[in-house]
Amino acid sequence: MLLFWRLLFAGQVIFWGVPLLQFYPWRFLARALVAQGELPLWDPYLGMGAPLLANAQSALLYPPNWLLFVLPLDHAQGWLLAAHIVLGGWGMIRLARRLGIDSFGQAVAGLAFSLSAYPVARAGFLSINAALAWLPWIILAGERLVREERGSAILLGLLLALQILAGHLQTSWYTWLLLAGWITARSLEPGWSWRRRARALGRLALGSGLAVLLSAAQLLPTFEYLLQSQRAGGIDVSTGLTYSFWPWHLLTLLMPNLFGNPVNGDYWGYGNYWEDAIYIGVLPCLLAGYALVGWWKRRRGSPSRVANLPHGFLALLLPVSLILAMGQQSPVFLLLFRWVPTFNLFQAPTRMMIWAVFALALLSGEGAMAWRRAEGPRAVWARRLLATSIAVLLGCAAAAAITPVKSTFIAAFFRLGVLGAASCLLWLLAVRKEGDSVRPHEAGSHLLPFGSIVAVLLISADLVWADYGLVPSTSSRLYSAANPSALTLANELGGHRYYLLSQAAYQMMYERFFRFDTFQGSSDWMQVRENELPNVSLIDGISSANNFDPLVPARTSELLAETERLQPAAQQKLWAMMDVGLLLDSGGWEKVGTEPERAWGVCSARWVLEGGQALQAVLSPDFDPFREVILEAGEGEGAPQCAQPPKVEKIATQGGDALQLWIHSQGTGYLVLSDAFYPGWQVTLDGSWAPILRADYAFRAVQIPAGDHQVEFRYRPWSFWGGALLSGATLAALAGLGLSGRFRRRESGHG
Repeated sequence: MLLFWRLLFAGQVIFWGVPLLQFYPWRFLARALVAQGELPLWDPYLGMGAPLLANAQSALLYPPNWLLFVLPLDHAQGWLLAAHIVLGGWGMIRLARRLGIDSFGQAVAGLAFSLSAYPVARAGFLSINAALAWLPWIILAGERLVREERGSAILLGLLLALQILAGHLQTSWYTWLLLAGWITARSLEPGWSWRRRARALGRLALGSGLAVLLSAAQLLPTFEYLLQSQRAGGIDVSTGLTYSFWPWHLLTLLMPNLFGNPVNGDYWGYGNYWEDAIYIGVLPCLLAGYALVGWWKRRRGSPSRVANLPHGFLALLLPVSLILAMGQQSPVFLLLFRWVPTFNLFQAPTRMMIWAVFALALLSGEGAMAWRRAEGPRAVWARRLLATSIAVLLGCAAAAAITPVKSTFIAAFFRLGVLGAASCLLWLLAVRKEGDSVRPHEAGSHLLPFGSIVAVLLISADLVWADYGLVPSTSSRLYSAANPSALTLANELGGHRYYLLSQAAYQMMYERFFRFDTFQGSSDWMQVRENELPNVSLIDGISSANNFDPLVPARTSELLAETERLQPAAQQKLWAMMDVGLLLDSGGWEKVGTEPERAWGVCSARWVLEGGQALQAVLSPDFDPFREVILEAGEGEGAPQCAQPPKVEKIATQGGDALQLWIHSQGTGYLVLSDAFYPGWQVTLDGSWAPILRADYAFRAVQIPAGDHQVEFRYRPWSFWGGALLSGATLAALAGLGLSGRFRRRESGHG
């Protein structure tokens, strides 16, 4: 509540970066479409049309996000963000309790995980925030599975499905790998038979398969979109290794702002702050180290205080996570990227540090359980560390007095000195004595002794201090206020699209507004809307050829990029072909010289063999899109040329996934529509099905015979409806199993 009080109580909303440019626009459009009585399957406004629900990060099928359709959207996004932080901490507490960690350790582990910099600094990536919250719950279900508890595979399947639907498949994949490693490590413990190991792995497979079926309504459209997107063949090495973990950031485990912080406007480290953020708190980090040292010393002697904790696996996670997260600095990750499927689908290898954060959080819980007041030799060490901390504070004061330039190093070491001194004092004075215990399972175990409460408060203060401001917020007027520039732009466009040139978009997004060194890129964030950065045009109901989605149809994206490379005179006809009426840059806008068209008729068709030839033909100087259409072999058959091209007399849209056109043609010709060609679109000609032809590399065409005709395009993707059928049938089967089991228990007298 302290960390997110502006979102929870002050009426402010989350906005910085992708909440404003992606999540709010997607959900704003989805909410509008649902209010019109249609499913939010297609986005007609961005990128000449693109799937909406198939974009997994929109997370429109994620049950908690259904609240966004009934609550105030701008505020509800912040409320759900905070709720998922709580959910992640609660899950870690439950997992720690199941493993035998006492109440003090549970509190430390819960805080170290949920309020660590990893989820909080990335909280603006709402899909990551939601997916992370389910990670400890999934491992808890895996622990139930290895203990062969009833219904564990079904519970695991439900939780995995929820995480998939939360929208960040990269986090879901890393969670599944962690789960598989956890179950494997537990099955290799002494006393396990091969039959029991096989049962555990079989239940893992069953739960994973169940999750795929339950989330098929999302996975199938997303997989189809992936095949049609710019990532169909994987991403290139330079893109995939973007945001590799900078090894120097290991120092931020103790000093989170050693290289500055965008909250203070002084971040100067490699990349951006949030992708490498791994801080779990000074005291939790020290307690995790204490637990590891203790395990190493007694690994061949006395048993651990937490016998169910797979110490070796957690210890191994730390270097493995770092080696993989280093990305471009790690030959291991490069090999995986080139040769192991799925590793070339995601960027930002640094996100693999979630394994290290998870391991450290759990180990800090065990370390807290074993932590006792410093007495005897330990008291000597505590006093030495206290003296060292005080010396660090004095050194920082001297450095600040001598150095005229503000240094992030001085502030970071000062912070470490304060927290180190407080931890040492706590160790000397307040932690429970040897022989005291806080039992993890018995009644009243939630009541902590005074020293433990002080430690929990210290950790909480540390993490709130480190995290404060990492989730920037602003007035809800940013979303709700009228945008006068949008009205002016809409009048100039006259229903056509605009295009923000890529260089101007990059400059405004990353150098002016959403800079990596500071969150204060503007004093008036309405300027983002006034400049119509992608995808804020959705809020104002304006169509744009830009699309800032993580996946975009590959051909429309490539056509836009190639068009920008042409000479200005050669671009005009192609902008008009894409229904672009205005070109925007940082200095304003200019009209396209050729009149743009959404749909038009042509008589002449040129047939090519494949997409590369189609693109070459479209970019050719002698190509006139309003006189001929480029069609690809296999998409249809040739037709006689007409004397006059078909005339589009009227166009009417029906929501986001339907379009009607009335055509008059004196002969057989073609109707060309400047909307993206994409699987799932169907067309009827006077009520009868007709083939959709791939036209001008990225668009659609329909052969039109002589006469007056009504053409209707509708988006009816088999991937969604087939996936929905699988998900619905699986959910119904689970409900049936649950009801039948309940009836059997009642009949046997145990219900």
